Amino acid sequence: ALVAAAASSTLLATFPNPSYWYQRETVDQLSQEEAHTIAARLIQRLSQARVPLPDGAALQCDLACALQEVLVADEAMPIDARLARLLGVARNTFQQHLGSQAWSRLDAWLTPAALLPEGAG
Repeated sequence: ALVAAAASSTLLATFPNPSYWYQRETVDQLSQEEAHTIAARLIQRLSQARVPLPDGAALQCDLACALQEVLVADEAMPIDARLARLLGVARNTFQQHLGSQAWSRLDAWLTPAALLPEGAG
């Protein structure tokens, strides 16, 4: 929710210490870093599963951009909905790069746990 400029000073004064709150640009930067981390994790897991990658660098770049759009889109989105959207854009990106032949091998593998660090899901 947006707050009028006149009211923002009063609201900021009520927070314990406003300097501890992240600015929007910082949150977007952290989301970008996380998108690249998730993309690298997925590409690494594809390589470990011996899925042939025609151009892993391009795939990872496109995947990170698609994931970032989801991460910065709506901060209030419930985690289950966010994971579902992340999986959806990952599926679309994989299909664009790998085609339908590789997709049958990926469909069962691409789950919410695949987005998370090892042992976190």
